Amino acid sequence: MVAALERGDTEAAHRLVDEGMVEVFVLVDPGRCADRLAAFASVGVDQSILFPVPSAGDWEATLGRTMDLLPDLLSLPTVSERV
Repeated sequence: MVAALERGDTEAAHRLVDEGMVEVFVLVDPGRCADRLAAFASVGVDQSILFPVPSAGDWEATLGRTMDLLPDLLSLPTVSERV
């Protein structure tokens, strides 16, 4: 994937990303975001970058749903709080 990206071949890099990789690294189900972030935190991830991307092009609705989820996401314990 790195080689494809380095040569500017984003199509080839995209073909190398399978559903399993997406499931491991990307939060794709709003109903599971808090659980997934907690799982990341349980293995030592102490910072996450939230970048909501609409699947159907509706940025306003996607950002609204993200804002609705933030109170729950922000209440998750940090790594230092669990130690």
